[in-house]
Amino acid sequence: YYHYYGNLENMFNPLYQLIKAIILTLGQSLMYYYIFSYVNSFFQKAKKKIIKNNIINYIFEKQPIKSIIILLIIIYIPLVFITYPGDMSPDGFDELRQFYHVNTWSVNYINLIDEDIYINTHHSVLHTLWIGTINEIGNMIHSPNIGLFLNVLIQICLTIFVLTYCMYIMKKIKTPIIIRIGVLLFYILSGFVLIPSTAIYKDVPFSLFVLLYSVMLMELAHDENLNYKKLINISITALLMSLVAKKGIYAVILVFIAILFFQKTSKKKKALLSTPIIIYFVLESIIFPNIGITSGSSREMLAIPLQQVSRTVVMHDKELTNSEKSIIDEIIEYDDIKTKYNAKNADPIKNDLFKKDYTSKEMKDFLKLYISKFFEYPKTYIDAFLNSTSGYFFLGRTVGPGGYKTDEFRMSTKKMTYHKDEWRIGFMQNVDKIYEIIQKIPIINLIYVMAAYVWVPIYALVYILAKKEKNKFIPLIPALIMIAFLLVSPVNNNRRYVFPLFYVTPMIIGYISTLKSRKITKES
Repeated sequence: YYHYYGNLENMFNPLYQLIKAIILTLGQSLMYYYIFSYVNSFFQKAKKKIIKNNIINYIFEKQPIKSIIILLIIIYIPLVFITYPGDMSPDGFDELRQFYHVNTWSVNYINLIDEDIYINTHHSVLHTLWIGTINEIGNMIHSPNIGLFLNVLIQICLTIFVLTYCMYIMKKIKTPIIIRIGVLLFYILSGFVLIPSTAIYKDVPFSLFVLLYSVMLMELAHDENLNYKKLINISITALLMSLVAKKGIYAVILVFIAILFFQKTSKKKKALLSTPIIIYFVLESIIFPNIGITSGSSREMLAIPLQQVSRTVVMHDKELTNSEKSIIDEIIEYDDIKTKYNAKNADPIKNDLFKKDYTSKEMKDFLKLYISKFFEYPKTYIDAFLNSTSGYFFLGRTVGPGGYKTDEFRMSTKKMTYHKDEWRIGFMQNVDKIYEIIQKIPIINLIYVMAAYVWVPIYALVYILAKKEKNKFIPLIPALIMIAFLLVSPVNNNRRYVFPLFYVTPMIIGYISTLKSRKITKES
């Protein structure tokens, strides 16, 4: 509700605005509850007929692995043909520029350890080397298009593997078949998974690893036997997830702590789960710096503090002393804050005004000032925070899967010059328009309410804790960490930051349905 008003005064003054906010929040929660209950009831009635269907029984019970792989390949063939050679996101281009030692914005943000190495940890080092090496294969045969296509093909293969594994595990943990059908249909038809897999950007493999990791934890919650094969698979997935995006390591650490306290198993097996954490920090702290890979700019983790200080400057400039203004100016260019400040987007401040050559003392003074000003202007700080995050919890906005058009202006060398036929570009633009129409259809458009993917894991956690299901909350940790990072994101209401939740939330629904189904079976 705050997303609509933009500041606390407008939300609470007059008082009936607050009452409206409470009623709207409760109303939306009840609406989702009753819709889910109705759909669940409808599926339960259709359950017997569906299970008796020979085709469905074959796909989901007898041969789930083979069937899902074949089904996804059949669906992907026309999609790959239409989108050939694939698309490249802005971040993907930036990674390739680093790989080919071409100056780019992420390099300009930092002071390089080695001027001959542009690769840095602003983006995933693993993903940068991955897409750069594959892209070189195309350049070796004088066809960048082939390089891009091979990258897309690998990403598609990873998608097929993860989705097939999801279906396999749902069968293994005895998820109701009707839920399995619903989850598969979501992955195939929603567009949130299949369409982005034809574009190269790090959020796709990261989201797939978050999904894979979460599903492995769901299997673990179903069967608490932590054998070494499971542990090795979980550890490898955890490490890959962390290396593709830094926020993954926080999920791994919290999962490790949760298993440490809530899982009954030997100390040796628990210690094995710490290996991805150890390897990650050895790479980040020791190996990368020693081979000349520079750490990314600290500005990325300071998005919210920079917004809060900037809003303080905008709202209370005359109340700040010259000394305080000087401290702020050591980190961000004070004189330009008022013109650059955007309440819902931290990029103009952190990208255009942040000074990379600050000293440790200057940053220390800035952080001291930042903390002290909170007690002077708490409302300003809260407004700045909510303006940066409220959209992720606002149930009144829908988003489509989106698509990319290969932007030639981003290409500065022939090694990154791709070509896509105009008819292919036009076709995908029409697909985007179809999804825009679908977003306007009542009930169906609930699939495209972005905030729903944030609230479902939260509701799932409340359900599990209320039922006192012991360690059954552990599979929700990766999704909850992704939600926590939305609270420090630089841009409000950005679909890209919710991507991992688009992937994992359907499986969370399946997981909760499994727990409910198992409980009903025990009671009966």
